[in-house]
Amino acid sequence: MGMTSINKRGQGLLIIAILLVLLVLVVALIYREFTMTPAYIYQRSVYYALKYDPQVIVEQLIQVMNAVVTGYAINYSQFLMNEGITLYLHALTSMPVSYSLSNVIESQLKLMINSIYTPTGLIVPENNLNASIAAVTGFYGALGIPGIKYVYSGENSSLILASAQQTYDLPSLGIQHLTLNYSINLTASTAPNGICNISPNTMTYNTTLECIFNFKTNTYTCNGPGIYSTGQANSLWAPSYQAYPSQEYYQSDVGWVVSTGTYPLVFVYPVDELMGQNGFVISATFNVTQSQSNYLVGINFLTPTPPTSGTGNNGYTICVIPSSQPSNNQYKCTVSSTASSTIINVTVIVTPNEPINLIGGSVTGTASIYINGKTIGSPITVYLPNFHLIPNTLFGNNAYMLSGYDSNSKVYVGSWVALILSNAAVVNASIKYFNSYTLPTNIPIEVSINNKPALGTTLSGLTVTPTLGALSFSINYTVCNITNNAIVFNVQMPWPPTGYPTTQYLVLINYSNIILALNPWANPQNSVIPQGYSATSLLPYMSYVLNESGNELIVNTYFINLGVPTLLSIYGSNTGLYITNIINRYDYAAMGTVIPIPSLNILKVNNVFPMHVMPIFTFNETLYNLAAGYTVISQVVPPTQTEITGYGSTNNYPSGLYNWVTEYEHFPNQTLPYTYFNYTILNCWGTTQSNNEYVNYNLYYIYANGQLQYNGYTPSQYLPSCQGSYW
Repeated sequence: MGMTSINKRGQGLLIIAILLVLLVLVVALIYREFTMTPAYIYQRSVYYALKYDPQVIVEQLIQVMNAVVTGYAINYSQFLMNEGITLYLHALTSMPVSYSLSNVIESQLKLMINSIYTPTGLIVPENNLNASIAAVTGFYGALGIPGIKYVYSGENSSLILASAQQTYDLPSLGIQHLTLNYSINLTASTAPNGICNISPNTMTYNTTLECIFNFKTNTYTCNGPGIYSTGQANSLWAPSYQAYPSQEYYQSDVGWVVSTGTYPLVFVYPVDELMGQNGFVISATFNVTQSQSNYLVGINFLTPTPPTSGTGNNGYTICVIPSSQPSNNQYKCTVSSTASSTIINVTVIVTPNEPINLIGGSVTGTASIYINGKTIGSPITVYLPNFHLIPNTLFGNNAYMLSGYDSNSKVYVGSWVALILSNAAVVNASIKYFNSYTLPTNIPIEVSINNKPALGTTLSGLTVTPTLGALSFSINYTVCNITNNAIVFNVQMPWPPTGYPTTQYLVLINYSNIILALNPWANPQNSVIPQGYSATSLLPYMSYVLNESGNELIVNTYFINLGVPTLLSIYGSNTGLYITNIINRYDYAAMGTVIPIPSLNILKVNNVFPMHVMPIFTFNETLYNLAAGYTVISQVVPPTQTEITGYGSTNNYPSGLYNWVTEYEHFPNQTLPYTYFNYTILNCWGTTQSNNEYVNYNLYYIYANGQLQYNGYTPSQYLPSCQGSYW
């Protein structure tokens, strides 16, 4: 009985032990099947699938590679629209950009293959994964960049290329050197008109940028293509420093007054044919009631040297005196006339005579003069400034100078304007710039995918304006041809292109959610930009401002862009434009803190100057939109640089800067790749290869008591030579 009980008890324990073991195995199996990583589960399915059907796994590998590359191309195209400009900033271009971006594809593919396929031991990578992308795509988006919100596109072609390739061994199946690759090469470009047998249609779009200055109320308004700017008129006009405020002063509800002597009111923004390629108009209204029998009013224009007093000795001067005085040109004016009224309007309309050459040659125009709306004499011939090559400069290179010389009148010409007053007040003024753009209205666009017609492509339109961002618009298009390697569309562009060139009209190409952007109007047919470019980044003028309140020296650099908007990036948080100076045997770069002075710029959008400071790693990139026309970039010159020159206090300003010969270099400042750049030399006289002599002067201002004041230019007798030694 006892033995039987013991045996039964032992059997029961054995059964319990067996059940416990089985329970542990079941729990372990459940844990293995339901709590292990999905990669493990997938590895098992891969193993068994490969064991019975290797073709399935090869197809899966291809699908994985295709999905990664395609997904990357889609995301990359979206990134290019929103933050594409970051690919061209110094922080990224200091390293291999293409390699860095291709690492994204490599990392994703390696993660999937190494976690799913390789652990089974059935697939062994034979070499490193080879992935590549195209970093330069023809457009640089900044829709996600605050203060910019734009897409920069100066190309008539665009592409996205992404590919991946790797070789594998499948040892258990005896397969070696299995190379798998997949690539997406989506390309779009404007095509020759003959490819669709269509007649090209062009239309001319005329634009006017007008700035009206009301000196009675000290206000101004500028309106133009995509441009709207307002502010204080007196921030853009400077009285003579030697006359202000005793002899030349501002009086509310009256305007700028000159009580004794003859003094200028200088416009601090250039006025020339580069800004208005179809011409420009300068107009001013004067009140001479304070001395109706003894006054002088007029305009000095196209001058490189606005006068500090008198009527000026360069450029062209229009003078008006009382009819009671003999008009014997005792003031040495280009055109002298009389008037009998107390309110006198003087207007000058300048029109270039010939297509403008950006570089070299003589550009002439005609100037029509109007006094109180009536034509004065016949139009006069004037010379206009353009870029001349000065070889063998002090910097050991060739550089361009913006200048001109009228061999008939024996005067140098430039881009500055001064209103001339004596015993009078200037009530208001206006400046107009005229431009015209001949643009095609029907554009053939060809699209290919991997060198085959990209069937299924759809097109749409996008207008982009700096700071305002993008707006979609519909475009009409038809398929006009399918070639061996592309599908060709005939695209009808909208007309009129309101806001152009500030507002750009882009065509978006969508193939399987991969987006490309084309700018069919980046190069108007009458463009003066060198072939292959759509914008310029040239620095023709500099002026200095002494801020007396802090003895701070500020340099204003005037960039000219003759094409569509482009982007200027300036490296670092405490550095500025790379400007090399040669002075007193020193050769050094003046790099100062960039300070935006919106009041000196009229090319604002919605009254905002487009710029942004972008933090990258431990430093900043300062981004400036260079619109079509002149953009003023200001920076503080470091005290260490001014000490080298001997400048140190107001006692030797501006004379301490007279012999600064300056050259603008491109790097480390950058503009986008389709922008034309060349060295420019400033504040010196130079001789061209044809032995023509040209000059370029620094202008000097003082800012004190809330008013910018004109303090002259480098005197001709102190102007250094651009070539050879002068010390």
